[in-house]
Amino acid sequence: MGAGKQLLKAIANGLHRIFKKKEENSKSGDSSELSTSLSDYEDSVQENSSPCSFEEAIALMESGDDKPEMPENLPGGVLVDQIYLVSPNDLNVFLFAPNSQFSKDMVELQGTTNVQEGPWTWKNGDMSCLTRVVTYTKAATKLIKAVNAIEEQTYIRVSRKEFAILVSVSTPEVPYGNSFRIELLYKIMPGEASSGEESSHLVVSWGIVFLQSTMMKGMIEGGARQGLKESFSQFSDQLARNFKVLDKADLPDKEHLLATLQTEDQWYWWQTITYFWNFTVASTIFMFLYVLVHILRCGPNLLQGLEFSGLELPDSFGELITSGILIIQLQRVYNMVSHFVQARFQMGK
Repeated sequence: MGAGKQLLKAIANGLHRIFKKKEENSKSGDSSELSTSLSDYEDSVQENSSPCSFEEAIALMESGDDKPEMPENLPGGVLVDQIYLVSPNDLNVFLFAPNSQFSKDMVELQGTTNVQEGPWTWKNGDMSCLTRVVTYTKAATKLIKAVNAIEEQTYIRVSRKEFAILVSVSTPEVPYGNSFRIELLYKIMPGEASSGEESSHLVVSWGIVFLQSTMMKGMIEGGARQGLKESFSQFSDQLARNFKVLDKADLPDKEHLLATLQTEDQWYWWQTITYFWNFTVASTIFMFLYVLVHILRCGPNLLQGLEFSGLELPDSFGELITSGILIIQLQRVYNMVSHFVQARFQMGK
């Protein structure tokens, strides 16, 4: 009986240890699965928040349904307006892809240093707004020393063959730099070459946004305009070394443009006729011709009163009134002609 009790006690202890071990293994397995799930979630979060591929991001924006219209040019003026023999998509990649060779060439050409390109990411998680930040140090000029600049580049429209990129440039180290920022709008649109090949129409415009009022507004605008013209002159020359520039006169719609000019010319003639075809002009012409014929039909008059050779005066109040009316009418017609000519010159400009 004693041996039997010891045997049963040993078996019970062994079973207890076995069940306890299984329970611990089960708990450790659940803990391992939980830690694995958390690790997978963290990796997923990191993957979603990590910078996206440029090509994939452009493809996502192209596939979106809600696309804004192509924006108008900025009010500062147009810096580049050229047509290049390259597809819009290739030109977009050539200009704005990460570590593009064109950007490196421009950096070397303009003496820019400390260039740091941020990755293309979604702005505030919005899948329709692709943006990146580029910082660099602009080379010193005759007027200002080398200064740091911050560019925020944002795609505001991406379709199959149209791209619009708004670039906001801040230079806080220049004089009054905290009171303004420069905006550049790059528009890449399809062009049409006479050979039927794919081409791109690139338009770059600029504007200035004043963040606070300043008395130096005119000086700031003038300096910005001059600097941007010089910079984008180099930009156009460098781009022309990579792609053929098409003359707009060689485009297939040349005949259409000529026809449009002819139509406008006909419209100007019709406008001229409708402007001058009124009672004042008609009565003045009639009265002037009537007096001219009268003078030609009349022979030389005898000198009377205070007249002398070379001076012919009205011989009655009726002649005086008729002469005054004719002069007033001629003056009104002259003013009409001068206003019309001035308006045409302004329209041409």
